[in-house]
Amino acid sequence: MKRLVKLGSIFVILGLAVLFFSGNFFSSSCCGKQLSNDEVVSLKESAGRGDVKSIWKLQDDASNRGDVEESLFYLRKLGVEFRVGEARYLYFSTIANDLRLFELRRSEAVEQLMTAANEGHATSQFFLAFYYENGQFGFQQNKEEALKWYEAAAKNGSYPAANKVRELEIGRKTMGK
Repeated sequence: MKRLVKLGSIFVILGLAVLFFSGNFFSSSCCGKQLSNDEVVSLKESAGRGDVKSIWKLQDDASNRGDVEESLFYLRKLGVEFRVGEARYLYFSTIANDLRLFELRRSEAVEQLMTAANEGHATSQFFLAFYYENGQFGFQQNKEEALKWYEAAAKNGSYPAANKVRELEIGRKTMGK
């Protein structure tokens, strides 16, 4: 069995090496092809009529091109106008991963994360709990608030959150003894 695992690992490493040396590892073509001008025009027309899939494709294209502002525009549109929790979470995540953006847009990013969490988006609930647990991204460390959000995420199907709830409850019991 160990030999099979080692063999599988070697194939994964070889595959990554091929991607890296072919130039496709870091280029946008690994994540999706860049849209043509005609495709963009067509998608923008559909997006203007409220087609959520078109907006996602435009956001993906902007992200692949490295246009953070345009990507954030589409994520905000999806989150605010169409109440897409995943878009709200990605909006927060994109801003949180860029210190300059986070300093400029912290309150808006946190608002999107909180809204998604309150609307039942499990990933947002999990990360909100994590930020409360660890006192990150401007959230005051608060174990009770963290547990509340981990429990909410677990109820919405997050297995990591369910594990975290068990871990925190075990920690509470051992600390209480």
